[in-house]
Amino acid sequence: MKNHKWFYVPLALITVGIFSLVFAFRGGTGPRNRIQVFPVADCIKINGVDFSLTAKDLGVVLAAAYAQQTPIPLLFEHKQTPHGGTAAGWLRDCSVDSKGMWCFIEWTPYGRAAACTGGWRFISPGGNIEKGADGKAHPIDLDEASLTNVPALDGMARVEVPGCPIPFFSNIFAAYPGVKGLDTNP
Repeated sequence: MKNHKWFYVPLALITVGIFSLVFAFRGGTGPRNRIQVFPVADCIKINGVDFSLTAKDLGVVLAAAYAQQTPIPLLFEHKQTPHGGTAAGWLRDCSVDSKGMWCFIEWTPYGRAAACTGGWRFISPGGNIEKGADGKAHPIDLDEASLTNVPALDGMARVEVPGCPIPFFSNIFAAYPGVKGLDTNP
């Protein structure tokens, strides 16, 4: 019987090529790549403090975001975990509509792998506030946002990651040990 090892190399290259094309076409910066950073709310209570998150307030945050020279990082749990200071991504092209402030995410491979499993579901904004004449706290900028599972702002939209691998291949991302959610698929 002849040795047909030469057959496996082209087969492997074809398989990798097909999966690369599938993942490339499932990715991109479509609407699923956009995340909600703030909801619109006239008065929302966070840790006993009344916040105003009106469209006007979010417009101030948006202007500050566009005035910043450095990109806005998307972190893990506001740097409160061992990998918290590591960027999961970078926020860009922010906008405000009737439902809140939204930004597109430029994912890092580390952040994409962590979010793809569903182990991180929401965004929590972080920035500075000022107390207004109405007695409410008003956000004035956005220093960072974080992936979290316990958002302080109720009603936030769930984070969805475009182009996540087919569940069968999700164990590929086990190369990122210690990232919350990678060893389970909720």
